[in-house]
Amino acid sequence: LRENTIIWWCWYAMASAAGVFVHVTMVFVIVSHFLIYCVRLMSNRNWRLSASWRGMLYGFVLGGLLILQFHALVLPQILGQIGQTTSVQAWNNPFWTVIEMGRGIQVGVKGGLVVLSAAFMLFGFGAWKMTKTSGLMLALLLLPAMLGTAVVLGMGHPLWPRFFFFLTGFVALVVVHGVMILAASFAQA
Repeated sequence: LRENTIIWWCWYAMASAAGVFVHVTMVFVIVSHFLIYCVRLMSNRNWRLSASWRGMLYGFVLGGLLILQFHALVLPQILGQIGQTTSVQAWNNPFWTVIEMGRGIQVGVKGGLVVLSAAFMLFGFGAWKMTKTSGLMLALLLLPAMLGTAVVLGMGHPLWPRFFFFLTGFVALVVVHGVMILAASFAQA
């Protein structure tokens, strides 16, 4: 967004196509980026058609074409699976994901609930600070998660933890940001 050069948008298209090739839920990230890009274009008072088409054409259209090319052979199977639900009723409960993640943490760490609570608290501190300093970064983190959750649940599909693996890097950054804020607060006190 800052540079807005053709080469960076082509790299974005290739990276997004590779991401979707690795895991299809990366589509939620790309759609979120597209929505954020459109909002930024519409809110820009100095918007010029000549400069804004680069991201649309070289980033999103080229990325979409590459994604279609990579998935051309399996696209009928993917589209055939949309809307099908699983027979295991526990998996259809959205809270099942949260509960299972908590159980997984408790297996490896004593006091997993305490660790999970601390992580949520630190994430909250980091997100609060990011809202004040970089709302765009927070939107890039939260919008794919919200979009993915809404689409997956809307299709009647189970909400599996693997649908959110693409967010782990961003979540770790926000938690580290929260740790830094908490440490700075203790240092000032």
